[in-house]
This record gives sequence, C-alpha cells and structure tokens, in this order.
Amino acid sequence: MPSPSPTPADRAELALADAALADAALADAAADGRVAPGEPLVRLLLRSGRRAAIVVAGFGLLALGIALIPLPGPGLLVSIAGLALLAKEFVWAERLLHRARTKAAQGASAAKRLARRR
Repeated sequence: MPSPSPTPADRAELALADAALADAALADAAADGRVAPGEPLVRLLLRSGRRAAIVVAGFGLLALGIALIPLPGPGLLVSIAGLALLAKEFVWAERLLHRARTKAAQGASAAKRLARRR
C-alpha cells in the first residue's frame, strides 16, 4: 500500500530540516578546513537569489494573469503558472494552487457537459 503523500506543512518542515543539516555540515567542514571560509556565504547568497527570482517571477506572472482576466488572453492560465512558481516557496500558494486547479477541472468538465448537450 503506498504511503500517503506529505502535506505542504510537512514538506516545509522537511525543507527547513534539510537546510539546517546542510548548514551544520558546512559549518563542520569549514571548522575542519575542508571548505573555503567564504563558501557558506556564497551558497547562502545563491540560495537567497534563487528564492528571490522565484518570488519576483511568481508574483509578476500572478499580477499579469489577474490583469489578463478581463482582457483577451490566457489570464487564468498565467495566474495558475504564477501560483505554481510561488508554490515552490510558499505553503499558502500551494493551497491556493490546489484550489485553482480543482476549480479549473470543474469548469472544464462543466464545459464538456454543455458541449455534449448541443
């Protein structure tokens, strides 16, 4: 029997624990002289830069998608893409993405039912 998938909160806790273990391993390696003194800082900056890029791109796509909803264009798809990016970093975005996907699937099935009636 397959094990249940972890909840978003469980995944967030695991990510924090992994980051803490990685930081502790880097500190041990730096203390032993196996890592250059500035390397943990470089890793921190790279990790922070990646996160900042994901957050900026995610909010940008989300804002663009919301602006495209009343205009002609794929507003809902762009919004969902923005939420998918933000869900990599934020649990609230993952929950909202799940709701948006559920509503999109319901809308698609309703459209198919309407198309079959005609």
